[in-house]
Amino acid sequence: MGIVNLFRRALERYGAAKSADVSAVQPRNLAQWGGTALTGRNVSDDLAKLQNLDTALTSLARLMRWGIDAEPDWVEGVETAGPAAGTALVSRTVSAGKTGKVFGVHIVADEGNDFQLGTFDGTTFTVRKRFPLGAKGTIFIVSGKPIINDVAAGLQVQIRNVAAGSAGVVYQASLLYAEV
Repeated sequence: MGIVNLFRRALERYGAAKSADVSAVQPRNLAQWGGTALTGRNVSDDLAKLQNLDTALTSLARLMRWGIDAEPDWVEGVETAGPAAGTALVSRTVSAGKTGKVFGVHIVADEGNDFQLGTFDGTTFTVRKRFPLGAKGTIFIVSGKPIINDVAAGLQVQIRNVAAGSAGVVYQASLLYAEV
């Protein structure tokens, strides 16, 4: 039994039309769908919704990735050679009427040191997280949930080195920061 016969038997078994049955196929009325008459429709409302779809999807993507309808940005600190103990390597003040959130840190040092992520009110530095670096290297953290959440307006978010840096040794830090 050849492939053609197998195919022919399959067509017969599952009720496919034979060439003799082609005349039984009725012409279709293109003005109907499933027996229901089609009517004209103004699609301008549908198109208007589609035009806003990109904004809605972008907003949804941010909500899914960060949990907020905002995209965090990196706040870059400058390279600092031999910083004194407690030097703010990067700082960002939370805008009035906003709440600050830190989603990541990037710290580079040419020697071992400990680093503190915290808030500064102009007088007191409050440590929220501590990052030890045992030797020359990089600390790089990006989180989908805030490392520090709900920083009040007017406070500064800072990364500071704990011990003084050696003369000529370079440090740099950055914050992945957003406001809502």
